Amino acid sequence: MIINLLKSFLCHSIWIVVKPLSKLPHIWGVVFLSILTGLALLIIFKRISNQSGIAAAKSRISAHLLEILLYRDDVNRSFFALLNLLKYNLKYLGYAFKPLLIMSPVMFILYIQLSSLYAFRPILVGEQIIITILCRSSVPLENVLLLENEGFKIKSSPLRMLKEHQIQWKIEAMREGISELTFRWNDEQVNKRLVAGKSFIPLAAQRIAENDPKTILHIAEPSLPEESFLKSVSIDYPRRVFSLFGRHWSWFTLFLMITLLTGFSFKNKLGVNL
Repeated sequence: MIINLLKSFLCHSIWIVVKPLSKLPHIWGVVFLSILTGLALLIIFKRISNQSGIAAAKSRISAHLLEILLYRDDVNRSFFALLNLLKYNLKYLGYAFKPLLIMSPVMFILYIQLSSLYAFRPILVGEQIIITILCRSSVPLENVLLLENEGFKIKSSPLRMLKEHQIQWKIEAMREGISELTFRWNDEQVNKRLVAGKSFIPLAAQRIAENDPKTILHIAEPSLPEESFLKSVSIDYPRRVFSLFGRHWSWFTLFLMITLLTGFSFKNKLGVNL
């Protein structure tokens, strides 16, 4: 229950921020959030780091580098300059470690949130994809069914992998919107949302049992109950790509690149020592 509440909060909170941008090309949402993240990280880093210590360590690193260059013919002096260079590099890393340690959970949460929006796209009408379920070892695979509805059509017989306790189906989207994939075993049923069309909403490529730590990576849908006959349901959604500078980029590569560029571009204006 707590996991599902947390997932719901994370999903709705990022959707509130991104929804006003949903009418624009999706790349602008990534660009806007990257710039915003870069500026926010700069401010946080400045507040929680030892700025004077970082500045002093950087100054000594530069001085000892210059010393090595100027006295490269003096073996003894170059050796001790090199030792001091290593010393102040370690000091610099020590000053940077604490803020990076604090910011890492924040970045992990943001990664989860943005993945639900930008990692995958809905399937298109007429497009075919693979559905995979992982059953508990006690469940006989021949009794597990995928129930067809008007939203999709089953295009292949179930491929049952007994050793892995998995079943796969190939399906084709028949209409736009949200459909329910319903898996039945005896009197039990498990549902998984299938999104088709060009709508822009949070997606969960997997629905995983709540006792599996990986379930927090898929916040757009609740976890499967622990007592479910399934461990996971996976939809092979196509990955979303963005075109920029004549190349195709994943959302995370684009996000990381713009976030770092923003940080280095504004660090002097905000008075931040990195």
